[in-house]
This record gives sequence, structure tokens and C-alpha cells, in this order.
Amino acid sequence: NNFDPITIETLSFIEQVSDFNGYLDDPSNLLDFKDIIASSAAMTAIAESSTAMSAVAASSTAMSAIAASSTAMSAIDANDQAVRIWMLAGTGQNYANFASVTAVAASSTAMSAIAASSTAMNAVNASQTAMDAIYASALVTKVNYGLAATWASEVTIRSGAGLFVRLTTFGNGGGWGEGNTGSEWIEYDGADVYYSERGANPYNHTALTASPRHPMRKFNSSLKYRGYAAVEIAYIQL
Repeated sequence: NNFDPITIETLSFIEQVSDFNGYLDDPSNLLDFKDIIASSAAMTAIAESSTAMSAVAASSTAMSAIAASSTAMSAIDANDQAVRIWMLAGTGQNYANFASVTAVAASSTAMSAIAASSTAMNAVNASQTAMDAIYASALVTKVNYGLAATWASEVTIRSGAGLFVRLTTFGNGGGWGEGNTGSEWIEYDGADVYYSERGANPYNHTALTASPRHPMRKFNSSLKYRGYAAVEIAYIQL
């Protein structure tokens, strides 16, 4: 288990191990794996191998370690096949049935399966490429409100199940500053989740760099919004 992170032997081992999740239960093996995925060259090789990517995507431990590594995620996001495998982890869907990441995002079957899997949702929320592909999908409905349009009362965006895709605001309309998180919110199934005003125009509150962040998530009964800033809310009906 003491592999040079960028040798062919490392890739071969990942491709051939029968129980990768069990292998990573050993703390020393997990440390070795984290060393491997910290190597851009090694992670690129893993991303280029459908066998290796399928092995790591079948391991919740490996998925968590990769999601926590910007180096590892950059390598995955640069490879369409790897992103497909990553997005569909935990869904039972075969990445080979989809020609591209765009095709995954355009499939109502795939998106329903992804929304129903916590593993897949965690994977999507770790990949900017996956999130951008979903946002660009024809399945997405985008609702826009101008400055102060929903300030008087909360509005219902969707009644029924769906996948929240992205919150974007346009300018710092309320003027409260970067730290304010107590006045504007999205409500998922009756639970308010606040966000703060941002001066950037537009500001993607769902992006990996957003703080505080509104990640993609499934809602079962309703999606509502109350805010002051001009806003776009994107979602998929399920």
C-alpha cells in the first residue's frame, strides 16, 4: 500500500481491487489514497480510466476524500467521462448510456435518479462542471423577480417536488452588506434557508466559491422565496 502516487501500478491497483471501500477502511490505506489524489498527474490518470473512476465512485470513503480535494475535483471536472461517472454515483444509472455530461443533465430519468440519491447529490455539489451542465439543461425552469418584487410577502416558486438548481442575485439591492443573512431566504418544504446580500452582479449563490452557499437540493412539496434583491431561481420539476 505504499505506492508512488503517479506510477502505473497505482492506477492498476485501483482498477483491480474488488472492495475499494473496504480497503479504505484501513486508516493507513486511506492516507495513501489521499496522497494519490493530491497528485494532479495521478488524479488525471484516474479520471481518464472508466474502470478506476467507477471503482472510486462505488466507494463512499473515496468519494468524500476526492470531493474534499480541489486538485482531485479539478482533474475530474476536466474529463467529461469522469464527470458522468461522478454525477451518477449511487443512482444505478450507467454513464455509458449518456454521450456527454450535457446528455445526463438533459435526461429527466437521470436527473430524477440523481435527486433521489444523497450520494449523487453530494457528488454534483462538489463539481462545478456538473452544476453548470444542469443549470444549462432544457429541463430547468428559471424564474426572475426584479428589485423589491417579493419584498412584501413570500412567493411560491413551485408547488410539488423538484430539484433546486441555482440562486442568482443581481447587485446589492438591499444595501445591507456582505454579512447580512437575516432578511432574504429560500424556503424548502417549509424550512427557511437564508442568504446574504452580495455586491457582485450577478452573484451565483450555488457556486463552490459562494459563502454562505445554497447548494443544489431536492425539495418534496414546495419551493418559496422572499427577498429584496433582483433574483433568478432555477429549478427542475420532478
